[in-house]
Amino acid sequence: MELLWSRTTRGIWMLLSESLGWPPHVRCFAHTLNLASQAGLSVPRVSCLLGRVRRIAAFFHRSSTATVALAAKQILMELPAHKLIIDVTTRWNSNLDMIKRYLEQQVAVTATLLSNNVRRNVHDIDTLDGSDIRDAEDMDEGKEGASGHPPAAEQPLDQTDRAGAELKQPPSKKTALEDLLGGTFDEPVAQHFSQIDAEINKCRAETSISLNSCLLKWWKKNARLYPLLSSIAKAYLSTPATSVPSERVFSSAGDIVNVQRSQLLPENVDMLIFLKKNM
Repeated sequence: MELLWSRTTRGIWMLLSESLGWPPHVRCFAHTLNLASQAGLSVPRVSCLLGRVRRIAAFFHRSSTATVALAAKQILMELPAHKLIIDVTTRWNSNLDMIKRYLEQQVAVTATLLSNNVRRNVHDIDTLDGSDIRDAEDMDEGKEGASGHPPAAEQPLDQTDRAGAELKQPPSKKTALEDLLGGTFDEPVAQHFSQIDAEINKCRAETSISLNSCLLKWWKKNARLYPLLSSIAKAYLSTPATSVPSERVFSSAGDIVNVQRSQLLPENVDMLIFLKKNM
């Protein structure tokens, strides 16, 4: 249903763009990041590991006996009284949270699954062996390292490497972002002002920053050199390129207006959604 809705929405937007001359659709950055992360986690070895941990976490969520036994083991082993986490497909970082929580509670989970009152209710669930634990630890360390240190492929290239990369790489297709904003920087402005022209020319002569640098911090640092362009960058570059907040509002509305509460007045629905998102 989600895929059908996405395709339908994209088709309607493309039709309106062609007929009414609207700007091209720019895809949600958060969704693109999640799709890339899910594609990377679909490697058979990683997918099998996540599936086994997911089945264990789901068993403890639906079994009250296992939950009580796990709490007792946590007290006995002096572990934090934390529940296991189940990952969510739409949240790419939930896989890391699930793995980290399992590694934290690994001893208590294993002891609980081996207890007599829980073992008879366990079906198709195995604890992780030594190689699985090493894979989970490597996955945990790899994701934490990726959050703080970019991979070598994202490090800035010097002039010689950049020239060689440009010769090897085929010409890329024009993206929707270039179609939407390319004319702003390529086409001449009707009314030219000397200060604006000077800032634009000076900015174009600047050396490109590295991929792991923050663009907003760069504009803040160089605000005195580009007083006009920095104000524009502050206004437009700080806007998150994601539709996640609005979709979360739709999800909250779906939780509030259900079959048992279908007679709610529109103004009451608005107030309930407002309270839900702001309290």
